[in-house]
Amino acid sequence: IKNPLVTTSMVWDSDVNPEGIAGLYSFGSGAFKPYVAAGWFFGFEGKPGVAHDVTLLAIQGGFNWQLAKTTKWTSAVTWYDWEDVNTFNTVNTPKFGNSSGVNAFQMINFTNKLAFAVRNPFATKHQLIPMLATLDLIRNCADEETASRWKGNDFGMLAGLSVGQNKNKGDLSASYTYFYIEANATPGYFTDSSFGGANSQGHVFGITYSVFKAMTIRGQVYLTQPIITPGNTSKDNDISARLELLWKF
Repeated sequence: IKNPLVTTSMVWDSDVNPEGIAGLYSFGSGAFKPYVAAGWFFGFEGKPGVAHDVTLLAIQGGFNWQLAKTTKWTSAVTWYDWEDVNTFNTVNTPKFGNSSGVNAFQMINFTNKLAFAVRNPFATKHQLIPMLATLDLIRNCADEETASRWKGNDFGMLAGLSVGQNKNKGDLSASYTYFYIEANATPGYFTDSSFGGANSQGHVFGITYSVFKAMTIRGQVYLTQPIITPGNTSKDNDISARLELLWKF
């Protein structure tokens, strides 16, 4: 199903559509509209007789506030409660940045998105450029890792800004994202895979061009590095690039 929660790629890779049940109720009228949402999802299927399925209970409360004609603020607080996360180890799933001692994820997530517009200084007539600022914070309240190397690594942050939008042929947009995801802040299995999972930090630069209304070309450059270098490896900064052709139909 389409993810019903207000979230970012720090917690959910944009390619992930959770499997389960969910509901959303919005109330109020006018410019300020609070809402509540909840969902119960399958996160990972365990082997029968070996490990239980990984499941998630998510509860979110927030609001959408139309501050002005071109300004909208969305804010949400989410409680994530993962069950049977040890299944990841039992079925030999890669850790995706989480430490081997973590066995619980109960996270509080605070997400803010501010959509606004500024005047285009290069246009000959009045023209607005849409922008979106994002700030996402998360903490795992159930991290009981005892190894001194990984203890207390339960915080994550993502901040970003996008300029422009892609609605019509010839539209161009650009984006920048900074992320800092400690090892046990969130299950690295579901974080944007291009970040390298949890225990990672870095920058993402992106440009998207609309070839047609239904077709875009997107280029992204990732500058990433681990927060704590695993084991005795000498892994340092990574630079990777991605070029995608997206066709909506």
